[in-house]
Parts: sequence; structure tokens; C-alpha cells
Amino acid sequence: MNDETQMPDEQFTEDFRVACHEHGHFFACLSFGISASPVVFIEAERYETNVAGACRLDFLADATPFQKSVIGYAGFLAEHLCGVVPRRASNPFPLRETTLREFWSATETGFEAIFGLSDQRFIASYGNRWLAFKGAYFRIIKKRAKIKRLARHTANEKLAERIEFEKAKKAVEELAKNPPKTIPAAASARILADFIEGLHPNDPRRERLAPALASLRRGVVPELNGELTLTTEEMEALKP
Repeated sequence: MNDETQMPDEQFTEDFRVACHEHGHFFACLSFGISASPVVFIEAERYETNVAGACRLDFLADATPFQKSVIGYAGFLAEHLCGVVPRRASNPFPLRETTLREFWSATETGFEAIFGLSDQRFIASYGNRWLAFKGAYFRIIKKRAKIKRLARHTANEKLAERIEFEKAKKAVEELAKNPPKTIPAAASARILADFIEGLHPNDPRRERLAPALASLRRGVVPELNGELTLTTEEMEALKP
């Protein structure tokens, strides 16, 4: 897929946007020698559609106010430079060097609506925000191709997670409709692992099944020899 390829669907585009944002923060941190980890995760309460991100920074206390402000702007700039801009962040000026100051001024007008609270705090760390914005722009534009590549990889991973979730959801729904005496091996490894870890600490099955957890967390369903006999209450707990 080349850089100009249309995203397959809206959800993939949103995952891609969030990944671009967090990798923007990440590369800004790297430019200052600050260790960071970009993370994109699907929130369990609305698994099918909700995605969020974070960029975890190490040794943030060592960052200067200017560096913090650059890092704060970098996620937003990465979205624009990678071509995925949410409606709330639209701008009448193109994001290029010749109109950079005008673009920044328009952004400042809608500052609170455009930036999340954590990014706002970072940006406000430094008095000359225009200088920080310009510093962020030149750092991120150099890394645009890498950000796109990493963000696509992340978005593909989220797509795979959603597919697995749908499979697991269907398996649970089927179990809820037709409760068997044991969970069949075809059921999701993730469901089985969650079920085992959710057993009461005093439940004797928890200790007996503990050796299977490592395999289940790797997505492998081992032979469980009928150990997962469920009560009616437990079947109810498995319903989505």
C-alpha cells in the first residue's frame, strides 16, 4: 500500500489517525533523546469502535519547557502531515512552510477544541508557542514516511484484534444460546484465559488450570480434558 492509498474504511482510518498522533509524540521525544513508548488501544467498553492512544514518556521531569511544548504539538502535526485530520481540527490554510505561521494562528484560535488536555498542558509549558510549533513541524515532517508506515502497521494490528474480538463474541453468544457442559476447544483462547483468571481464588479449578494460561495467552487452546464445567451463573457471566 503506497502513501497515497485510500484507507479501506472509517474505522481503519480512525485507528490510523490515532496511531499517527501517538507516533508524532514519539518521534518528537526521540529528537530530544527522551525515551517514550507510543500505545494505541481499543477500549473494552466500546470494543468495536472506540480507540484511544497514549505516548508514555520516561524521565519527563528532565524535559525543558520548550521540549514539552514541541512534544505537545507533534501529535496534532503528525495527523495533518499524514493526511488524517478530524473535522474539529480543519484549518483554512495549507500546512506547508510558506503558510506555517497562518496555519498556527488558526490553530491557536480553536486551541481548546482541537487539543486534548494533556497536549494542552504540554504546549502551554513554553511561552513562545509559535517557536515550539515551528520546531515540532520541522521535526515531524522529516519523519512523516516512518510515521505513516508505523501507523499503518498499528492500524492493521487493531483490525486483527477487532476480527478476533468478533470471533470471540460470536463464540460467547453461541455458548449463551446453547450452554454445553464444557467449553469446546473451538472457543476463543482469550475467553478461556479470562474465564480461568476470573475464577475465585479458592476455586480448585483455578490451580488445576493455571498451567494452561500461558498457552491460552499465546492464542493456543490446549487439551483441557473437560475441566471447564460451567454452572448456570458462570454461563450468564460469559454473556456479552
